[in-house]
Amino acid sequence: MAEPVCRICSNSRGNKTYTAREMMFGLRTEFHYAECVECGSLQLLDIPDDLSPYYETDYYSMAGRAQPIKDRLRTIRSRQALGKPSLVGRALERALGKPDWTNWVIPAKLAWDARILDVGCGSGRLLEDMFKAGFKNVTGVDPFTDASRRIGTTGRIIKGELGDLAGEKFDFVMMHHSFEHVLDPEATLKLTADLLAPGGLLLIRTPVADSYAWRKYRQNWVQLDAPRHICIQTEASLGLLAQRTGFKIVNAIRDSQAAQIWGSEQYERDIPLEDPRSLLTGPKDAIFTPDEVRQMEARARELNESGEGDQACFYLARIDD
Repeated sequence: MAEPVCRICSNSRGNKTYTAREMMFGLRTEFHYAECVECGSLQLLDIPDDLSPYYETDYYSMAGRAQPIKDRLRTIRSRQALGKPSLVGRALERALGKPDWTNWVIPAKLAWDARILDVGCGSGRLLEDMFKAGFKNVTGVDPFTDASRRIGTTGRIIKGELGDLAGEKFDFVMMHHSFEHVLDPEATLKLTADLLAPGGLLLIRTPVADSYAWRKYRQNWVQLDAPRHICIQTEASLGLLAQRTGFKIVNAIRDSQAAQIWGSEQYERDIPLEDPRSLLTGPKDAIFTPDEVRQMEARARELNESGEGDQACFYLARIDD
């Protein structure tokens, strides 16, 4: 078998291969990844011709939400975090903190009328949150979502590909754990560069292989997520792609969670994410104690602070801006 060639930096010498299994749904089908010894990226070698069977209806990004009271409280918290304070909002923020998504959006300093695109939006839950908080010009695109639909009167979800938006312009493009799913990362960034308005920002939230979890768990790393994750970047490999497509990385923040540890530990024990014993499905039958989970959460925070967390937020701007 010929040595795999890195699709990011073209290195073909000394690259390592690993066998990983589909473990989210417990199918346990084997797939093979190559690790580039130059840029550190991980690339799926045997990409299925049809990936749709690996995106079941209960895949996490496709799940709906029908909790009106919780949604309303979440909206109040979001408005508080984004500079629309209220007495209830302040109380909720003290008790529960900011909704996660506001931490990703605040650094972008978006105007309320910003044209926002979420690539790989799934069911559109994030865009609905943003719309309710006050961002009315929101668009989502995803080939696996059920159907195109509206969000209010001004937002939209499109069942389709990024190329279907050719000719449109956006001030803020988001890829929340979707970039690792695309077949051609470089082509995707080129398309995104054409969609980004002058002065706009691209946010890529993605697993990263230059991390403690990959070094420790290798083929059992939960973020490998075979075969859905086709190419997993490092900061170095994403920097190379950015340069070739007219972007520059202007900020990078590690935002990993405890799942990098407990999910990988479960995989080492042959426990899928959707297993009744999984911490994902509920703590009642989980194999970890609450104290162990707290220790994993503390460890995740330490890894983020040291730059070794297993996922990151990358903010990219066009070089010519």
